[in-house]
Amino acid sequence: MPFRNIMGFFQPLGTLMQTCSIGVRVAVKTITLSEDAYNALVAIKGEGESFSELIRRLTRGRRSLLDFAGDWKDFQEDEMNSYRSFLQSRRSALEGKTPP
Repeated sequence: MPFRNIMGFFQPLGTLMQTCSIGVRVAVKTITLSEDAYNALVAIKGEGESFSELIRRLTRGRRSLLDFAGDWKDFQEDEMNSYRSFLQSRRSALEGKTPP
């Protein structure tokens, strides 16, 4: 004769049945992008990378120096020299020296 077990399920006498179910809910948000914004994301999305992973990578606090590789390739030589001079003067000031 069946009876109710502690979970409220009917179970015949002489058999033991266990049921376990785990539910996981993931919050999903829908965002709207213009076509050019979508294409820009697709262009930098890695192979096998989801859009969620891409956005996490782009918005994380610290970035790898490799993310900046090539960013200064279009700087004019005089702009680069000016920037180098500025950096050298700051470095010298921090070290307590006067710039050369």
